[in-house]
Amino acid sequence: MIGVMQWSLQTAKGPFIVGILHPTKNDLETFEGFRQKLADLGYTEGTDVELRYDGPTGPGDSLTRAADEMVRDGVDLIFASGTPAAVAAKRAADGTDTAIVFGPVSNPLVVGLVETLRQPGGNVTGVTLPNSAPKRMKWLIDIAPTMKAVLIPFNPSDNSSSSSMELAKTAAETLNVEVIPYQVHNIDEVAVLVDNLPEGIDGIFLPRDSMISGRMAEISSAAVARGLPLSTPGLKHVGKGGLVSYGFAHFEVGERAAELADKILKGAPPADLPVETASSFLAINLKTAEAIGLPIQQDHLKLARDIVR
Repeated sequence: MIGVMQWSLQTAKGPFIVGILHPTKNDLETFEGFRQKLADLGYTEGTDVELRYDGPTGPGDSLTRAADEMVRDGVDLIFASGTPAAVAAKRAADGTDTAIVFGPVSNPLVVGLVETLRQPGGNVTGVTLPNSAPKRMKWLIDIAPTMKAVLIPFNPSDNSSSSSMELAKTAAETLNVEVIPYQVHNIDEVAVLVDNLPEGIDGIFLPRDSMISGRMAEISSAAVARGLPLSTPGLKHVGKGGLVSYGFAHFEVGERAAELADKILKGAPPADLPVETASSFLAINLKTAEAIGLPIQQDHLKLARDIVR
């Protein structure tokens, strides 16, 4: 069992050092939620807490190096956004007392971050996401009922991305909609796809993947140009041009992660803090619907928490 910290905010000398780890700008809003909630909880930057943050690290080796550096520098806690960041942080902190709070991660059990959701064990806890891919696919098809084939770009090396694709694929097939999976392994391949969307598709479904979502502006522009309904994993993506989402709010996930961090900084062992589950909400962009010539039913709008007009 990895050791855990047992100090408190009142007795520790100097500010706690919290490293912020995420690969792309897609998680900036999550970080802002984390930062704002810490302030709301009474942490003053520079006095009570120091946030070590140099911006998005980039994926792959860059993310690994950043996690290693944070642990070497002796940060007290790492806030890791997304599955790749959480996995990198856990590997870097293995055998140390560095605490890790993740948010969001789709499958923390599958990727080995925690022992159980109720009793995480070790030095890691955080905020996970509900299994919303099937319901999100159904919303996309309900809103665009003439759709016959949907493109799902995904990264096969990212568990969150590939599992989201498989769940959405199963849901689509039960609704008699063909799924066209398309593998993208890096940012360059995402750019190639955006510039060369395949023919014969009637919509696009994006999985939970920070690399892919980091190119949301380009993807949504390409979808509008082709008149394609676009389903996105996070509510904020609808504000960036996506048509519809049934998913989580990045800012709120950051806030809940900060509440867990607060408990840890006050002495609670991460091993005993249950993993929390984020909520999912429906969001619809009426501007995008108008741009692609898709009428939205009032019944759907009544069920949406967020509407972009």
